[in-house]
Amino acid sequence: MVTLSPAMAAGLVITGLCNGMLVLLTALGFTMIFGLMGIAHFAHSAVFMWGAYIGWTVAKVSGDFYLGVLAAMLGTAALGLILQRGFLMPLLGEPLRQILVSLGLIIFLGEGINLIWGRTAYFVPPPPNLKHFIFFGAVPVLSYRFFVTGVGIVVILLLHLLLTKTRIGLTVRAATENREMVECLGINTHKVFSIVFMTGSILAGLGGALAAPVLGVSPQMGYMFLLSVLTVVIIGGLGSIWGSVLASLLIGLTQAFVAFFYPQAAAAVSIGLMALVLLLRPHGLLGKPI
Repeated sequence: MVTLSPAMAAGLVITGLCNGMLVLLTALGFTMIFGLMGIAHFAHSAVFMWGAYIGWTVAKVSGDFYLGVLAAMLGTAALGLILQRGFLMPLLGEPLRQILVSLGLIIFLGEGINLIWGRTAYFVPPPPNLKHFIFFGAVPVLSYRFFVTGVGIVVILLLHLLLTKTRIGLTVRAATENREMVECLGINTHKVFSIVFMTGSILAGLGGALAAPVLGVSPQMGYMFLLSVLTVVIIGGLGSIWGSVLASLLIGLTQAFVAFFYPQAAAAVSIGLMALVLLLRPHGLLGKPI
């Protein structure tokens, strides 16, 4: 029988938090875009993938991992603006066409990855200063996982402050509740939409760049991550930022502990949690009833 020591439990908690934060960064962007604009931006996972490749490429050329992360954030901000202005904004209020176009963009952006970088998967090492291990008793945990967890916490706090303590945040929240009223006050909601879309894309790019040393980079990573993001958004509640935070941490921690005791069932944990939540609370943990 497998026994769980306190040291092993601490290591699993860090692993679960790290994995949860990686999904959360992309899920937050998806949630913001859906919450304000009502757009189910399935191509958001492809933006995550582009962030991973851009970050890896710049880091490889420059030798600076952190410069690669910055390049990923800037590159995906520009990509997000192009997708929003060129493809999705003209379809506002047409959910079926939005979904079809968004699914098409996943394929298009995926083929762009194949064209530029090829179909080979690559291992991405963590930055040199985060390659060492931190020990809980005899249990080693890569220091990079602590870094990712810390970045995720900082992003959550900054996003909370942005939405609650700044003028643009208050405008975003107001537009989420009643877009027509905000437009009557003379506020350009199209500009607000662009800011939200770019912010969501930056979070996806950051998530992709940080995920590369954990997952590697491959042309399939966007498709695989899409299921994780949708699961988090559904469990947390459509449009609920704090719901996404709670769902990401719940899934990350549960998967880490289930993988320790019964590895064969780890992949099914998120689906099982989603089914349970939908059965008990169809609108998600913190979502509003429709």
